[in-house]
Order: sequence, then C-alpha cells, then structure tokens
Amino acid sequence: MGLSKRFGGVQALRDVSFAMDRGQVVGLIGPNGSGKSTCVNLLSGTLPVSAGEVWLDDELLTGKPIDAAVVKGLSRTFQSTQIFPEDTALENVMLGCHTLFKQGPAKSVLRTASAKRENLELVTHAERSLALVGLAERRDQIASTLSAAEQRLLMIAVALASKPKVILLDEPAAGMVASERRALAGIIRSLPSHGISVLVIEHHMGLIMEVCDRIVVLNFGQKIAEGTPAEIRNNQAVIDAYLGHRDHA
Repeated sequence: MGLSKRFGGVQALRDVSFAMDRGQVVGLIGPNGSGKSTCVNLLSGTLPVSAGEVWLDDELLTGKPIDAAVVKGLSRTFQSTQIFPEDTALENVMLGCHTLFKQGPAKSVLRTASAKRENLELVTHAERSLALVGLAERRDQIASTLSAAEQRLLMIAVALASKPKVILLDEPAAGMVASERRALAGIIRSLPSHGISVLVIEHHMGLIMEVCDRIVVLNFGQKIAEGTPAEIRNNQAVIDAYLGHRDHA
C-alpha cells in the first residue's frame, strides 16, 4: 500500500506496506516516534494520506471518511479511553451499532413493529459484544464506574459492535496489570474465531509476542522488519532499534 505521511517538512511515515490475511492477529511495534500512531491514523482514515492506498478486501478506503471505513468493515480503538461516561455499558455499545440500523428515523420515532424488532436484534448483538470482552455482567453499569481496564474493554466492545472485518487496537493494554493483560490476550486471540482480523499496536512486548501471528516493526517512519514473533525476537535490526542493543558474538 506504500503509505506515506508528511507534516510540513517532516516525513512521519515513508512507503510503509504490509498486508493482513483474514483471521490473523498482526502486531505493529516500534520505539516512540517510529510512526505507529501515524500509520494507524492513516489506516483508519483519521488522517489523510500523503501517498499510498488502503484496501479492505476489494474496497479502496483511501480518501473516505472514517465512518465510511466503519461501514466497509474497519473499526478501531484509541490510546485514550473514549466512552460516554454517564451511559451504561450496554448503551455505549448500542451507539457502536449505529451503522447497522436499517430502519429510518421516522420509523424509530414512531416505534413501528419493524423498528422495535430491529432494536431488539441490536440489543442482542450489543450484549454479545459485551460478552466477547467479558463484560456481560456489567451491561447495566454506568461506564464511569467501571475500572480503568474495564473501560478499555468496553471501548473494544463498542468497536466490535459495528461487525468489523478488521479491528485496530491502539495500545489496548495501557495501564493494565498482569492479570488484566492475560484476560486481554485471551480476548484478542478469540477474535479470529469470530471472523475478525486484528491489528494490535502495543508497547507491551510480552502481549505482542503472545497473541500475534506476525509482527511489523517500524523505526523512524519506515518498516524495518516483518515476520513471526520468533523471527522478530531474533532480528538484530529490531533488537538494536527497539529491544535494546545485543553484542555481536
């Protein structure tokens, strides 16, 4: 896809390409300032590209607004928790279902039989999304009263509510303790069985090595390596750039 992004005179990303197979979990890693966040923002349509293209199956997403990408099957979470704190967990996830509504506003306001039926179906779907992230028992809890880790899981449930083909998880383990990261790893590993491919952008190398089928490594806005966790773990360029210098024998 050859993604590039320039901010004035700064080349933040240069000719970065990689593909994701259906049902794969792919990690995107790199040191601070390597271009990870820029790459995710280009993939999701949050930022316009300077060059390159983003494809989902046979759909060109480049140049389309983020809501159009969601409709086509691409959803994402963000580094900072973004939820509606005064709404319940279920109400938050229902908002993530908005692209699935087929009944018009008039029918919804008039509470026609078809609108009621659709609403019940979407409530059931939202409950499944909560169950996928382990929050089924929190459906009626006000979002602001959830723990920090649960709020991050709620954000994933909201992203899942749009029935994505691909979900981009941006720093999903931020602020989590070991037991919470283990639960998160189980959730991420379960998503391909539901037909969802996952791109994980994460600093926690233990999580990345545990859940990913392949890993893409960026440094100074360029891709420097791509491979399996074992290949990345033993790649000297990655060790030097990201994991720390290892003396040559």
